[in-house]
Amino acid sequence: MERLKKMTDSMAHRGPDGEGQWLNPEGSVGLGHRRLSILDLSEHGSQPMHYAGRYSITLNGEIYNYLELRAELEQAGYRFHSGSDTEVLLAAYAAWGTGCLSRLDGMFAFAIFDAQEKTLFCARDRFGEKPFYYAWNPGRELIFGSEIKSLLAAGVPRHLNEKLLFYYLAYEIVSDPFDKQKTFYNGILKLDAASYLLVKSDGTLVQKRYWDIRLSAPDTRISMEDACEKLRELFTVSTIRRLRSDVPVGSSFSGGMDSTITVMCIRELRKNTDYRQHVFSARFSDPQWDEGAYMEEIDRYPEIVRHDVWVDEKVLTEELYTVLHHHDEPMGSASPLAQYKVMQLAKEQGITVLLDGQGADEPMAGYMHFFHPFFREMYLTNRPLFNQELAAYKSLRGSDFPINWQFKLNARFPGLLKGLGNIRRQFSSPAYLNLLNKDFARRNRQTVPPFPIFNNLNESLRFNTLETGLENLLRLADRNSMAHSREVRLPYLNHELVEFLFTLPAGFKIHEAWTKFILRKSFDEMIPAKINWRVKKIGYRPPQENWLQQPRARAMYEDSVRKLTREGYLAEGAIIPGNKAWFILNAAWMLGN
Repeated sequence: MERLKKMTDSMAHRGPDGEGQWLNPEGSVGLGHRRLSILDLSEHGSQPMHYAGRYSITLNGEIYNYLELRAELEQAGYRFHSGSDTEVLLAAYAAWGTGCLSRLDGMFAFAIFDAQEKTLFCARDRFGEKPFYYAWNPGRELIFGSEIKSLLAAGVPRHLNEKLLFYYLAYEIVSDPFDKQKTFYNGILKLDAASYLLVKSDGTLVQKRYWDIRLSAPDTRISMEDACEKLRELFTVSTIRRLRSDVPVGSSFSGGMDSTITVMCIRELRKNTDYRQHVFSARFSDPQWDEGAYMEEIDRYPEIVRHDVWVDEKVLTEELYTVLHHHDEPMGSASPLAQYKVMQLAKEQGITVLLDGQGADEPMAGYMHFFHPFFREMYLTNRPLFNQELAAYKSLRGSDFPINWQFKLNARFPGLLKGLGNIRRQFSSPAYLNLLNKDFARRNRQTVPPFPIFNNLNESLRFNTLETGLENLLRLADRNSMAHSREVRLPYLNHELVEFLFTLPAGFKIHEAWTKFILRKSFDEMIPAKINWRVKKIGYRPPQENWLQQPRARAMYEDSVRKLTREGYLAEGAIIPGNKAWFILNAAWMLGN
């Protein structure tokens, strides 16, 4: 029990409203929990929770469709003693076993112990919104928690994963491209999104993926009008479910299209009430990065109350290490620092739950790099449309898209240049090797990480939605919100909505050089045109290059260079380019943590 207490204490910030630890009579299974009260604020909602004299659970997250599931279960004869989604999940598992996962709309990581079968069932939501870390000693012990620090508190050794640190410094990536379960600590793994693990009564562990996006031929019969109607319907249902709360709900707001749609959808749903919607934004004094002109577009609506936090280099020099403590692992940019301050502002204003616009870019082609697979797909399948889209790109964006011999070779022979490039990198001396200690690079450079090239837009979107990209952003959102005991909910990540988007042709997502075209069309009448039809996308991107040039930040960087050199990770006297400064700071923190 003392060990459980240490683990839950290490994550007190995730749940300041209560705590609980439980051991089964044999002392072979223990569950711990820190509570952030969202639904059923009474003691009936406390965890670990027990059901039917058989099942015990600790749940991190929310089951958004719990009311619908509860009604179905009640009709089947199941009874409830609380108003919480946790009890509904327990009953769902009792009724449907592992099949309950296909019925859940939620963000979750949970563990259910079945005292009758002597099994432990653990699962994670489809997109990886909620974390699940574990250490497995086969046949002897499974230790798991929502943050790496909880496993360290339980006595799991802190051994740096040098290979992943190499990938981070060399390629600026934050996860192992060959094994997504690995973390920056050897022996500490993360359960894949959309997966479960089952510890059987004989001590064996089984893992299985329970959901995926199956790519098939796009639906060419659906009209744009019908697709927009379906998208609006699915997004509205998703938002309604994510507004369910017994504590105040607000929104984070970047001034971009995705978060504006979220804010305006909430406004529409609550237009006949006296509800005032509080929204929270990060601002920057540098006009190149500040989106205040777009944020001010919603000031015309008196029921929307906007709160701004001005973020400058002090958040880097004074709070970087605190933020990294909450994240446990390095970050890919300084953007999470701005998000961290937004969550802090929401806490100061007493808003516990925030709906956020994250999760739209990956399934709907919101980033510029998605033009590459889109143009390759058009080049191979529809040359007239390819030419039209090229002309539209130049007209809208003021420059030509690079259609050169490499583009055409990749289109005709997918992966050829990638393969040749990997061979070249393996047998030559890339520039980054001049920055790294030779022994460190030699120990870890056996394999070059794959950087896939796609000639089909939906394939590229699936990769970014499920394999890499989105999950890393979700990790940042979870840590930043939980650092301040806030909960972030994402209406775009309803699985039925995402599945629908993957049935649509590429031209519904990129059209006449507009990214996320179907989203713009679907909500064109709801949000300001200045936001909906803006060309340049910024997001919560702070001026980190400028911050890193400030005297105190520069001193931190130089100290980090010395530390990494002393520990044998950087080459003596290496001339390090400025764009590596952020990664140097984060890597040095890992060594001293």
